[in-house]
Amino acid sequence: MCPGTHGSRHHARRRLEPLVAPAVGRDARLQRAVRDHPGTPDKGMTPSPSTLWLTGLSAAGKTTLAHALAQALTAAGAACRILDGDAVRQELSRDLGFSRADRSENIQRVADRCRQLNEAGSWAIAAVISPYREDRERARQTVGEPRFFEIYLATPLTVCERRDPKGLYRRARAGEIVHFTGISDVYEAPQHPDLRFDTETQSVAECVTVTMALLVACPMAHHDLPDA
Repeated sequence: MCPGTHGSRHHARRRLEPLVAPAVGRDARLQRAVRDHPGTPDKGMTPSPSTLWLTGLSAAGKTTLAHALAQALTAAGAACRILDGDAVRQELSRDLGFSRADRSENIQRVADRCRQLNEAGSWAIAAVISPYREDRERARQTVGEPRFFEIYLATPLTVCERRDPKGLYRRARAGEIVHFTGISDVYEAPQHPDLRFDTETQSVAECVTVTMALLVACPMAHHDLPDA
């Protein structure tokens, strides 16, 4: 990836900022940014297997974006695995609750699995609330800085509550769920994420395109795909 430094990623993000800002015709310009950048999939190149860590409140759009990113990576010929928060709780972390210590352990297990997937040659997309900065930083160190991309879905709490597909916010407001992030527990927003999206104002397609553009913009992040 951008070789292990936040500085080089910041430079790549700065190059993409004009594309991220809402504007008429933005989707077409974003598509051109990916299509024309050296190292895009249709030129026979793809970024090395890495971890896309999607963090944000419940109902911020993490799962939706994770599946869209997986589709884009698969279309580029990359192996990919999604680790969704709900599924992780039913599989990797069935024995854990929602205390501070259990939440930290859950995130560590996800990070360990992401590292294993990357080392096996597969992309990993983690779609987990991961509310604490300390836990996310530990995940970054576990996966490895060069392979870890933190993507913050900064969708406002009011929007997430309005969506509330599972009725969780309503139950949390009624006191039926304790330690619920954003209501009875804190969410520590990333201070320097690799990307930041608001899914109320930005489409899934735009989020995917900007993410792919950042990945291919990182120098020394590519390897040739096998010839067909």
